[in-house]
Formats: sequence, structure tokens, C-alpha cells
Amino acid sequence: MTFTILSEGFVRRCGPGRIAAQPRCAVTADGDVVCHYVMQSKLGQNDFEPWWSRSTGGGNSWTHEKLWPHLQDRWSIIGAAGSGPKGELVWFGSRFSIDQPGESFWCDATQGLKTNDLIWGRSDDGGRTWTEPVVIANPLPGSAEVCTPMCVTRRPSKISAWRRTRSSGAPRRRRSTPPPANIPNGPTWRSARRPSWCCRMAIGWPRCGAASPPARGFAM
Repeated sequence: MTFTILSEGFVRRCGPGRIAAQPRCAVTADGDVVCHYVMQSKLGQNDFEPWWSRSTGGGNSWTHEKLWPHLQDRWSIIGAAGSGPKGELVWFGSRFSIDQPGESFWCDATQGLKTNDLIWGRSDDGGRTWTEPVVIANPLPGSAEVCTPMCVTRRPSKISAWRRTRSSGAPRRRRSTPPPANIPNGPTWRSARRPSWCCRMAIGWPRCGAASPPARGFAM
């Protein structure tokens, strides 16, 4: 597959004291291009803010908007978004509680990520409005590291979620890799082993878990 570059440029330029990370793009049902990313004050800081940028003109101009701004005094939120076959947008990521300003999201005592929650949200109007983020219960001890968006499959409409975890319950670092499963729309989630196609479909992380311990994921 080859790509022809039609134009290129910046989605957004960060000012001093701001860092943008983890960008993901999707196309809405009405043809807008939306780019999701997080902003933080510096690397390692537990103050992630999720943002959206939208282009209605093929990427030549962009507008910017915070996602869930009412939660950002309490939670540091990081994740990724993708689009479904019907044009819906699905956001999947994690949230860290902010216990004190200026803290890191890394825990020195356990040599792993600070305790967090997996969360997801959905928009059916091209990202103009969103559901409140919903927590996905983690069946394993430890923290979750999200490396890809959810994948919404076509038959039936399902969502697959990839994630990585690190144990936070032992002084020595232990690693497990609980990514993905199939999730039709519904009120509950179940845990499942990662299917073999996970590594091939990990958007942006083509080698995710390729040589990792047995993995698990969630199904709804």
C-alpha cells in the first residue's frame, strides 16, 4: 500500500509548558476529521487532559475542545478514540486520581503505574456530545496501561479493547498483558483471553503483546 501526500501541517502547536501526546484520528459520519490527544504540563506528570481537534475542511484548519473538562480537577485522563462502522466515536482509556498537584503517575514503591481505572465513553453525534466515562472493572490486581483504541466490529456490532497491566501489589515488578475481547452493546463486561488476532489489529502498536505473557481482555 502506498500513500500520496496531498497536504501536511500541524493539528495544533503547543505553547511553553504544554506537551501533547498519544494522538489518534478518526472520521465522523458527516465527513469531519477529528484528532484526539492528551495534554500535560511535562513528561511523567499526573495531569493528563484529553482534548479534541476537529477539521471540517480536510485538515486545512482546526478547532480545539476539551473532553470532559468538569472531571479534570479530580482525574488525570489518558486514552484513545476510534470510529465504528455506523460513524459513532468510541473513546477508551484510563484515569488516575490526582492526589496532589505535581505528582507523577509512576509509583516508586511498586515500580509500576499508579493505581488507575479503565474507562470508556461514546459519542453518536460526531464528538459534539459524549456520554460520561464509564468504569470497566479490572478482574486482575494491578494498574492498566492502554495502548490502542477500542475496535468496533461489524457483525454483530462489537467493541474490542486492548490494555496492558502491571501489578501494583508486590515490591518487585511483575507484568501481565490483559488486552482485548469482543463487546456487543450491553450493561456489563466480562473478562476473556486475548484472541490471536489482537496483535495484528492493534492500531498504531503492531507489535503489542507479540512476545508477552498470556493476556486477557474484556467483553461486554
